[in-house]
This record gives sequence, C-alpha cells and structure tokens, in this order.
Amino acid sequence: MPSLDWLSNVAEIRLLNERLAAINIQALCDDLDSLYGPIVSATSMKYIGFNHGKRAASQIALLNPGLPTNETVKEIVRINRLTGMGM
Repeated sequence: MPSLDWLSNVAEIRLLNERLAAINIQALCDDLDSLYGPIVSATSMKYIGFNHGKRAASQIALLNPGLPTNETVKEIVRINRLTGMGM
C-alpha cells in the first residue's frame, strides 16, 4: 500500500503520486479563524478534508482496481493519519 515518501533531491513529499505540502495545521486553522471567523474556517476545513478523502479514494481505486470498499476505507484512514488530516 502507499507510503509517504520524502524525495530530498527535489524537496518533495509524495503520497499516491501526488505532491504534498508540510504545514503547521494548527497555524493554518488559527490564520483561517483570524481571516474569516471560526464558523467559516471550520466549514472550509471540513470541505478540504472531504475533498482530500475523495481524491485519496479515487487514487486508491486507480492504483488498486478491485480493492474491496472496506480495504479502501482502511487505506483512507491510514493516509489521513500519515498526512495529519485525522479521521
């Protein structure tokens, strides 16, 4: 199954063939709260998390055709832990 890879020669973090960014998630949430208020920022983070899961599910299905749904969900949970998105 996929792993989180650090490619030091190009300074990239990759997962499921996608480039990721390492950020301080609490600082991001604090900045969103300051800019938009807690309700809009919470809604934005939920939207981001939902889309993150959709993209992960699509990539898992593409890379592992025929993988049972319960295994796909397990992979999404694992990926969310690796990326800090929670779940």
